[in-house]
Amino acid sequence: MNQIKIALIGYPVKKSLSPLIFKKIAGIIKKDILFDLIETENPDPRKILRDNSYNGFFITIPYKRMFYRYAIPDRISKELKIVNCLKREGNKFYATNSDYKAIKKLCEGFKLDGKTATILGNGATAYISSYFLIRKGIKKINISARNHKKSFEIIKLLNKKGLDFELLKFPESGGTELLINATPLGMYFNEKINIDKKNEFIIDFAYKKDGTQLINHCIDKKIKHISGTEILIMQALYGFEFITSINIKKYYNKILREFL
Repeated sequence: MNQIKIALIGYPVKKSLSPLIFKKIAGIIKKDILFDLIETENPDPRKILRDNSYNGFFITIPYKRMFYRYAIPDRISKELKIVNCLKREGNKFYATNSDYKAIKKLCEGFKLDGKTATILGNGATAYISSYFLIRKGIKKINISARNHKKSFEIIKLLNKKGLDFELLKFPESGGTELLINATPLGMYFNEKINIDKKNEFIIDFAYKKDGTQLINHCIDKKIKHISGTEILIMQALYGFEFITSINIKKYYNKILREFL
């Protein structure tokens, strides 16, 4: 494998740290990596995937469900019906969900069973978060969103698993032990997220170079947290290995230290 060519598909992606992350990865593992941004409001998946110069693609908001039907999913992405990483093998594409793998890895060591959680948002990231929390034995999940018509898939999942849940009007958080921001707030929008004194662990999928308001609050108040930057880097590492079949686990900590 000579040059490795990867692209991120989404809208918007102009503030993405992914090009910088892959520049760092390339330097550390001594590989030639070209990373493109494909920002489009109306993507044509077939047209994009026909460009056989790419080894693979990362998919971000709001297209993680859209690209599911254009690839052969692995076990976890088949259960979620959401993909964020595609690799090309000949004329076929295979898919995984490195977001899920990243949050699972980063939450190792945190005891979540029997806890209560609030998830801000009801899109694909919120669905992945709900699925993860169910598997970790969470007791109750609140979904905080502006329009709960879009919460249908999450409600269906929670009902299927027999989990207690409550629908809240965004930005209510319900005073739970765990708070997850599964929205772009703090990244593309400056609306403040209200933090409850009962929050003892916070996960923020949004990210900024100098830290989001939510993560900076956690640092200031010494609240356990996982930042969107950590999630972004970890999912990029898992995704890179999936696309290229190159094992770079020995470089994980070094790459993370470059950004944290």
